[in-house]
Formats: sequence, C-alpha cells, structure tokens
Amino acid sequence: MKKKRCMRQWFCLLAVCFMIFSVKDAEAIGQAGPLNESGTDKADKDQQTEDPGRVPLRIISMNDLHGKIDQQYELDLNGDGKPDGTFGRMDYAAAYIKKAKAEKENALVVHAGDMIGGSSPVSALFQDEPTVELMEDIGFDVGTVGNHEFDEGTNELMRILNGGDHPDGKGTSGYDGQNFPLVCANCKLKSGEPFLPPYEIKYVSGIPVAFIGVVTRSAAGMVIPDGIKNITFTDEVKAVNEAAADLKKKGIKAIAVLAHISAEQNGTAITGESAKLADGTDSEIDVIFAAHNHKVVNGEVNGKLIVQAFEYGKAIGVADLELDKKSKDIVKKSAEIQYIDQSKIKPDPAAASILSKYEEKVKPIVSEAVGEAAHEITGGYSNDGDTALGNLIADGMKAKMKSDFALMNGGGIRDGIKKGPITWGDLYNIQPFGNVLTKLEIKGKDLRDIINAQISPAYGPDYSISGFSYTWNPETGKAVDMKMADGTDIQPEKVYTLTVNDFMATAAGAKYGPIGKLGKHPVTGPEDLEATVDYVKSFSAPITYQADGRIRTASGTESPDDTGNPPGKGETPGGSKPDNGEKPDPAEKPAKEEKPAGAEQPDHIKKPERPVIEETTSDTVQPIPETRAAPAPNLEQSTNQTESGTQKGRPLPDTSAGSHQTALAGLIITGAGVFWLYRMKRRNRTP
Repeated sequence: MKKKRCMRQWFCLLAVCFMIFSVKDAEAIGQAGPLNESGTDKADKDQQTEDPGRVPLRIISMNDLHGKIDQQYELDLNGDGKPDGTFGRMDYAAAYIKKAKAEKENALVVHAGDMIGGSSPVSALFQDEPTVELMEDIGFDVGTVGNHEFDEGTNELMRILNGGDHPDGKGTSGYDGQNFPLVCANCKLKSGEPFLPPYEIKYVSGIPVAFIGVVTRSAAGMVIPDGIKNITFTDEVKAVNEAAADLKKKGIKAIAVLAHISAEQNGTAITGESAKLADGTDSEIDVIFAAHNHKVVNGEVNGKLIVQAFEYGKAIGVADLELDKKSKDIVKKSAEIQYIDQSKIKPDPAAASILSKYEEKVKPIVSEAVGEAAHEITGGYSNDGDTALGNLIADGMKAKMKSDFALMNGGGIRDGIKKGPITWGDLYNIQPFGNVLTKLEIKGKDLRDIINAQISPAYGPDYSISGFSYTWNPETGKAVDMKMADGTDIQPEKVYTLTVNDFMATAAGAKYGPIGKLGKHPVTGPEDLEATVDYVKSFSAPITYQADGRIRTASGTESPDDTGNPPGKGETPGGSKPDNGEKPDPAEKPAKEEKPAGAEQPDHIKKPERPVIEETTSDTVQPIPETRAAPAPNLEQSTNQTESGTQKGRPLPDTSAGSHQTALAGLIITGAGVFWLYRMKRRNRTP
C-alpha cells in the first residue's frame, strides 16, 4: 500500500512538472504570434526582445539629405495622383529619429553620405555648418562620405570634421567641428594610406558592432579634379572585404556597411551597385545602408539586408537587429522605411530652435523678389528634348558672357520655379553649387563633338543649350543636324564662343572631357547663380518660358524611355522614377513638392552619367581627422510603435532555439523521473 501511494505521488509530481513546462513553451509560442508585414514576430514590434541570450539593436539611417534642412514636400505615396501629406524638414525628421531611438534599449544613428552639398541657402550660406549642428543635436554616431562631401575639396571636408573658421570668412565664427566620425574604406591618399578611417567600432552591451564606409569610385568624375588631386577612390568590393578581414581578425562579427553607392528595387528584386556589393563581399556583413540614387529600397541580397531611405530628409530607415551574446554576431534583422509625415508628429523643439536661428539670419537675403513666373517652370536633364528651365538658365549664361552658345549640365539644376513671385532663395535652390562661368573659343565642328559626347544611348542628351538647335538620333546617339538659332548652318571651321560652368570646363572623362580639350582661351565670369538672377530680373512681365524645340528627336526613331536615373556614375539630384520604365512603386513615385514647387521635376534623372558639380578650394590633403568623441547611444526604453505610412522589409529566419529550450528541459526531467521510478521499483523487488 505504501509503495502504491509513493508511486501515485511521483506520477502526480511528474505530471505537474510536465504541465508547467508545456505551459511555458506554449506561452513562448503564443508570444511569437502572427507575423506582421515585415515578417518579424508581432510581439517583437510591441516589446523588447525577451531572449536572455540576445541583445536588441536598432540602427536608424538617413542618406542624401543634401542640406535640405528647411525643405518640405508633398508626396503621393499610394500612387493615386493626390498628395498624401507634407513630408520632410529636419525638425520633423529629428522628432522621428529621437522617437525611434527611445523605443529601443540600444540605438545608433548613421548616414550613408551626401548629407551636405547642393544645400538650401539656410545651410549653404553657412558652409553647411547648420546641417552639422542639427546632426549633432540628433545624435548621429557615424557616417560615410558621398561625392558631395567633396564639393569644396578635401581641405574644406577636413575643416568640417575638425573645426576652424572658413578661410574666406564664410560659415560661423568659432566652428568646432563635427562630433562624430566619417569613415571610408576606399578613400585613399595617393600614397596608399587611408584618407579617412575605413571603419568605426561601436559597443552595444559589450558586443562590438563595426561600420565600414565606402563611396562610389565614380565620385572621381563628379567633382573638379583639383579638389581631390591627392586622393583616389578604389574598388568598393575589394575595400570592404579588406576592412571586413581586418575586423574578423579582431574577433568582430557584427558588421554593417555605410555605402554611398546605388540600389534599385522592383518588387522583391534589388539591383544596382549595392546589390553587387552584397554579392561580392564577405558573408560576415549583415546590413548595407545604400545611397546615391535617392531611391526607396528595403530587402535582401545574398543574405544581406539593403536599406536606402529616399532623399532630402523625406524618410528614414529603421533596422532592428538582434545580437547573440555568445557568438557576438547578428542573428536576426529586419527593416522598415518611415516617411517623415508632419501630420503624425510635432517638430523636435531643439532642432526647431537651431533651424529657426539660421532661417532668421538668411531671411532678408533669400526673400528678395527678383521676378515672377506666369506658370511653373521646371526641367533638368534634356533627355529627348529641351526643357523650359534649362532653356532659361542657358539663355542667361549666354547673355551674361555675351557668347554665341551656352551649355548647362542637367545635374546642376536642382530645383524648379513655382508659379508666382520668384525670390533669390528660389533661384539659389536651383543652382546651389557656386560654379563660375567660363567662356571658351571653339570651332563649329568642335561643338558637334561636344554634343555627341554628352548623349547617352540609353538616356539621351544631358545639356540644356542656347544659341543653336540640333536633332539627334536615339539609335546612334549622335546629332544629325545642327543649326544656329536663326536657322543658318554652323560653319565647321568658324571660331565661335561657348559658355559653360567651370565644372564642365575642367571635369575629366568621356562626357565632359571634350569641352576642356577642344575649348581654347578661357575667360572667367561671375557665378552661375548671378547670371540667372540677372536674367530673371531683366523680364518686365511674368516669365513664360517653355520648351521650344531646340533639341529634337530625328523623325522615324524612338527616343529612350522616360525612365529614372540609376547614377552608378554621375550626379544624383534625386528623383524616384524606376529605371525599368515600369510604373513606379507608390513609395518611389516622383513627388510633387510644396516648398519649393517643381523640385521633383528636374530630379527625374534619366541618365546614368550625371556628375555633380562642385567648386573646389583644396590644394593639399590633410591627415585623418581627429574627431571628437561621438555621443553614447540612447539607452531609453519604451515600446516600439510602428509608424503608419511605412514600407516593410523581409527579415532573415530566426535560427535560434530559444523558444524550444523549456520544452526540451521538461522532456529531460520527465525522462529522468521515469528512470528513477524504474530503479526504485527494481530495488523494492530485491529480496
């Protein structure tokens, strides 16, 4: 009787143990719940990771801000032809970023380059120091360089990083530099030494996380050569792999890349230079933050998450990772794109204070009325024909320099003119680079060579023109007929004068090279903006510029599709049309902007070779900057709330066994109990 009672007690105890462990496992499974749109566990979006063997990390990214800290835009996200709200402006972006930081225990903020250059007057008139001040207030931890960080040469970039007053008195007084580092693994001095550190290591709960920087090597053809004469841009894949190998020797396995190189997405398929980077680089790399061509990208290539968050502060990328405490590697990752929808958040007070401080300073300058537009005047790249704004700018260049012809590159036109009063600030946003006009002497036959060099077989012509017209054949990519503006022939051996900007006159490469090679006896003029301002002021009535047929497609041929520009090379004024000619994803639809209007129109980049203009003041390259210590990651904790209007990405599978560990322990204990009872039974039978 005693034996039976003992047996019953033990069986009851084992049953209770089994039920407890089964319930715990069921709770773990229940907490995982259904998958949300991004493929992550729903509970993971509502609370911190509970697995004690993992450390959560959020990385918030931005790219291609271009100093548009005061600009806001109307965007059509769902593709119905109607704006879905007002987006952008850096005080709102700051609020989104700070909120995203506070939602996770560990968070870092990064950028993928082109945060400055081609900036609004509120930033550019102070040498982009206001943009740096805002990034510091937000708490950026690390970034990389884009081609536009070199717009004023390497010496100015070093001043931005290290501090010091601008030699020409521009900027603010007592500027103390940037308090977070820029990294670039493929930016090298001609001696082979690093121009910038190749990577930065951050520690998250004791786990090292590395960020490798890289910029498109075609950046060399996007700036005035003198500004970067002592540095070179090496192969991106090789540079990243070398940096990754160095990090692995240090025992670092959690690696992300800040890549100022392009990425495209059509459905789940991702292409572009960043996709090639993902295919060609070490498997230890987990995340690539892309940039350069101003697209919305969120997906995977070769097991690597690729994220690009549009342009101009209109959106941010939010990548949520999990680090394994034992392996110190990233074992889970997903991302979403959050649009900076002003209706869903209040501007950050600190950022708003910084922004308003500089807005007040430039207000008397930028608000000066210089003319009036009878209608919207837009256009950048000529593609298969001329544009209204391109014609206006080229005519202004020709008038200012009193030349026979003028050419304006499409990438130098960064905005548009809205119907109504035109201010100096409006025109500055169109031509923000401060390029200087240059008049050259060429022969008539040289003009044909220059025009043929800028026609892309895939995307058509680049330059806006003045003083002549031409017809081109898309099948050959050549001009077939060129005439003076009055319809007379251009004489092959006659010497004419041609006005361009100094970037076009000095840039190397197949497209721009013929201008400097064939042009003789250069004469320097004023800045290009001055020419446009004076030309607009010359109109006594509202301006009615239109495309007038200066550039025509030969009859019987088809012009290239009106597609987006994937600038693996060339400039990147933004825009978001797809490169495959298909209907754009709503998130990538070209946006109608509220302030200023027309900015998206010239940004519908149609050709891959669009070098960005810059004015350089650099002669000598300085050593790697000694940047001030970056601020510690924000460690505030709260639940993570997904913003509406986001595009979600696909996560990698969760390969951890954590959700099954309790069940396994229950089975082990049950088995041990059965074995013990078996032994007791045999002992009780022993005489």
